[in-house]
Amino acid sequence: MLEDEISEDIAEPFFALGEKQGDKQAVAIVAKEKMLGWMGMLEDAGLHCAKMLPDVLALPTNPEGWSLLALGQQLIVKQDSWQGLQGSSNWILPAIEHFAKQQTEPLNLANYSEQDLPQLANVEGMQQPLEMPMQLLALGAQKHKFNLLQGDFKIKSKSDNRFKQWRWAAALAGLALC
Repeated sequence: MLEDEISEDIAEPFFALGEKQGDKQAVAIVAKEKMLGWMGMLEDAGLHCAKMLPDVLALPTNPEGWSLLALGQQLIVKQDSWQGLQGSSNWILPAIEHFAKQQTEPLNLANYSEQDLPQLANVEGMQQPLEMPMQLLALGAQKHKFNLLQGDFKIKSKSDNRFKQWRWAAALAGLALC
């Protein structure tokens, strides 16, 4: 059960549902406080956001293995179409190597970064065509259908309140003219 794997009160995180494949449901879990903070920052900056997704999902999926993007000392790793991790290279690289050592075949790691990866045991690094990191993530985000903005965070459509005030009067006036 999902509840058994979450280390905090089940009412605290926000659950966003993704694709369902057979009997498996993709779920993104984010702290409600974090979502409220992000939405507040966007609102404070006067920015409208119609789509929000985890950075991991914006990376290209590597059907032969994993994908990796470095942003300074932070690494984003996409393990499959709905799974990944993000954090400091100080712990991500050893974690990748630990996983790879347990595999019978070398782990294919598609590297979308300028940085050369250190030699990792049982990891086969494949340098990908270089793009600007934010461009790569932006293009991936546009292609992905998932959106964290659902449930309590779903964007409400903005309509002109002045029209709402007068729409009944306009409808009645239209009927009166007929």
